[in-house]
Amino acid sequence: MRCSFFIFLCGLLLTACAGPKITPPREPAPAKVTRPIITATNDTLTISPGTSILGKITSFNAAGRFAVITFTVGKMPSLGQVLNVHRGGLKVGEVKITGPARDTNTVGDIVAGEVKVGDAVRVN
Repeated sequence: MRCSFFIFLCGLLLTACAGPKITPPREPAPAKVTRPIITATNDTLTISPGTSILGKITSFNAAGRFAVITFTVGKMPSLGQVLNVHRGGLKVGEVKITGPARDTNTVGDIVAGEVKVGDAVRVN
């Protein structure tokens, strides 16, 4: 009796699993909207690479009023050029490039304000 009940139960489970599978209907994918980057005008757009000089204060001497500045490769300022020092987006000083220069490093005299390690140096 127990064996027949067990076989009946197994048969019932197998037939229940073999039934058709019901899947929910899929929603259609939203249509891609392409928007122009620039509106149609008669003007032409010209994109050119940036030519500004960017550097960073790597060390400074407060008593001697000079700083060592590291620039990107190939973007060294000329001797005597005055650059602005920025910290957090605000101008905090000026540096005049006096040299000597080696690799991507050069030395500049602190003309005005104050500098700290990590300050950005750029032409503005």
